[in-house]
Amino acid sequence: QRAIKITNQIKILPDFLANQIAAGEVVQRPESVVKELVENSLDAQATEIAVFVKNAGKQLIHIIDNGAGMTKDDLMLAIKRHATSKLYTTEDLEAILTFGFRGEALASISSVANIEIRTKQADEPHGWKLTAQPNTEPKIEPINCDNGTQIFVRNLFFNIPARRKFLRADLTEFRHISDTMRKLAIAHSDKRFTFYDDNNLIFDVKPTTLNKRINEVLDSGLSSSMMEIDYSDGILAIKGFLGNPALAKKAGNNQFLYLNKRPIVSRSISFAVYKAFENLIEKNSKPLFILFLEIDPHKVDINVHPQKHEVKFDDEVYIHSAVANAVMDTLGKFNIMASTSIINQQSDDPFQKFPTGSDGKSFMIVNTLTGEIVEDEHQTANNHNYSGSGRQSWGSQGGFNNPASLNQEVTAFEELFKPANGNNNQQITIDLDFEINEKNVWQLDNKFIVVNLNNRLLIIDQNKASQRIIYEQIKHRFLDGKSGRQKLMFPLELDLNNKGVQVINDIEDYLRAIGFDFTITGNCLSIQATPPELPENISANVINDIIETFEQLSILRIGAIQDNLAAAYSLNTAIKAGYSLRMDEMIAIIKNLFKCSMPNLSPRGKKCFVYAEPEHFENLFN
Repeated sequence: QRAIKITNQIKILPDFLANQIAAGEVVQRPESVVKELVENSLDAQATEIAVFVKNAGKQLIHIIDNGAGMTKDDLMLAIKRHATSKLYTTEDLEAILTFGFRGEALASISSVANIEIRTKQADEPHGWKLTAQPNTEPKIEPINCDNGTQIFVRNLFFNIPARRKFLRADLTEFRHISDTMRKLAIAHSDKRFTFYDDNNLIFDVKPTTLNKRINEVLDSGLSSSMMEIDYSDGILAIKGFLGNPALAKKAGNNQFLYLNKRPIVSRSISFAVYKAFENLIEKNSKPLFILFLEIDPHKVDINVHPQKHEVKFDDEVYIHSAVANAVMDTLGKFNIMASTSIINQQSDDPFQKFPTGSDGKSFMIVNTLTGEIVEDEHQTANNHNYSGSGRQSWGSQGGFNNPASLNQEVTAFEELFKPANGNNNQQITIDLDFEINEKNVWQLDNKFIVVNLNNRLLIIDQNKASQRIIYEQIKHRFLDGKSGRQKLMFPLELDLNNKGVQVINDIEDYLRAIGFDFTITGNCLSIQATPPELPENISANVINDIIETFEQLSILRIGAIQDNLAAAYSLNTAIKAGYSLRMDEMIAIIKNLFKCSMPNLSPRGKKCFVYAEPEHFENLFN
């Protein structure tokens, strides 16, 4: 039998093809070109940068700067792959402070467009011009030009029709360019930026202060509605501005985040800001912020994304916690909300201080994701636990048979119905010694329980109240070790993925403490018993949901397994919005809610109820 000869299959790509592949990462659209070239101008110490685009950058992108310029030899190398003036050693790569550093931008751009570069150094008698087309040798010749560098990028993607076809409409592509120009202009308020679109001046901003630059680039008068933020803990410094809650928008184009002056995107940091604003803005709205983070470049990796939008911090949890601290402190300083603090900077648990007395000196520290009271500052340092029993501000003794004095923070509902004297710090006394008159209780929209209580209107969110009740019941089961269970006639079987099996193994003892009984064989979970309150027909789905929610909570915050599991269980077994309640069910929710150690917050820190007094409604008719 003749042997089959195998020819070599691996070949080195020619430069022009390698450049086009690199362009697929670095140059996704005209905005990418603008960003890379303006960053190069900034690295060249330019103090004035002008950007001209035509046909949303598809026809022409023209960048002019007054930076250092290049020599003839540097110009020839500038469009080569991996050519850079910004990195020389591994140490440089580990502490990047320049903006353009990959050494592929000009090479990538020149492989998908016609490019012309004019450059001159201040001490040279003349400059140099380079012209290059894809897959051809560049030409260099002397030229008379101003100091600095000009770059013309014409007919982007003309040689790759498939890429050009996937560019969006001019308006969309221009919006991306405009967003990037705004970000860069805000980041460098000490520089002059001029921006034209098809000969129409978009903005021409001269060196100024940050708040004036914000007015010039975003909206005149905007800075008057902004709160200055200035935070430093010796490791991370945060400066910039937060918009007041009224400036929050559904779109996310009002958020500007910078790391060492580099525009970045970070879902974790944005979420930290959002959580501080969560109860101050409409659902799904995004707060306005302009934040500048400064940190040792050795503690962050910015070389994890082709466009350098995303970064990786050495300690993501610490950064999240520090940002949340800084934002909440700033909101407190501007009297937007009570001054708060996260007490553990090694986690992003949103612990907050709430006043418990009129003297202004007594506080309790609350985990606002779970609503759990972690510490009363009148207690000793040894009294740290998560039970919350005996440590709450809802009455002298707490519990079902005592009036609960509820000192609420201002909600949108209270703001609408605030009394004429402006005093929002009213208290409502709920005496549950007496039977609740059924005539004073009704359900609204299958979402809310409305109670006429001593001429005050109490509105309870049935889902959030149910979460709080179940959460505290589960916590008590962990404490007293007493859990009933209902045996199933036929076991329920659930197929899990590997991650699900790992989670079940981690929380097995706690699930049994709640009331589950099960076995695991391979990836199959066989459930033999469930907690007594759990309907059999939803048990398997609840286990799946608990696994997913527990994972999310464990990522969001570092806390006791019992606490995260109790929260996950309550979130997935609570009475849902849209469920029609019987009268006895509504009364049970009302009574059980105010048995809780902290009835006003759900396990994720949402308000369980709001209330209004008669004068609130009288104000509506004035």
